Amino acid sequence: MGKIETVAAYDRAGRGGLSALQAIRTAEEGWIVLSNKRLDDLLVRFGGWKEYSCAFPVWSDFCAYEKPDKAFGNFVSRVWDDGVEWIVKVPKENVGEKNSILIANLGIEKGKPIVTAKEKNDGKQVEIEVIKQKLVSLKDFPINSFGIFEPDNEFRIPLGNSVAPLNNRWEDFIDFNYFSLFFRRQETDSFVGLLSRNIFDDFERHHVCVNDMPSCHFGVLAEKLD
Repeated sequence: MGKIETVAAYDRAGRGGLSALQAIRTAEEGWIVLSNKRLDDLLVRFGGWKEYSCAFPVWSDFCAYEKPDKAFGNFVSRVWDDGVEWIVKVPKENVGEKNSILIANLGIEKGKPIVTAKEKNDGKQVEIEVIKQKLVSLKDFPINSFGIFEPDNEFRIPLGNSVAPLNNRWEDFIDFNYFSLFFRRQETDSFVGLLSRNIFDDFERHHVCVNDMPSCHFGVLAEKLD
């Protein structure tokens, strides 16, 4: 893999960063956007994030899920507050699943981007396409957004039931550094968009956020193949 580079940096004044769609376009241009697993290594497990602190919050993997306890149909869609619908086709083998999350890295497979986006209906719809067998379903995705969860090994997405209680003091869970803190999801609606990570403080570095509107402008950390 190549050197990690700051493709876009977040600007609290609103003048910088990329939307989720633009982040996907970055991957379409040959960049490998850092996955949640790579970011988790930087932020929690091995360190090294301070070199890239100006970029955060940053976009990462593509994700989609349904409302709690609602089974996957043939598609997952979400009309966001800006009126733009994001939609993705559910793999046949995952239709009917409940409380699962679909996820794919914004990487490159055999010279092609894993995730691509097509704008339709004058930009009012964004259709996501994922290379076959690269859109993975993870079961037991938490239906609430508060607690400490053990992540899966491949994507570092928090799954199952909370493994420990959580209050407002991050010091109370510092011994759980090998866990990701799942903190934000849509609890009453579906989601189609990108995961994000942030570094506001030591507590925030553990947050896996699958909640942000695609129109938000965040940073992007990526690398190119050698």
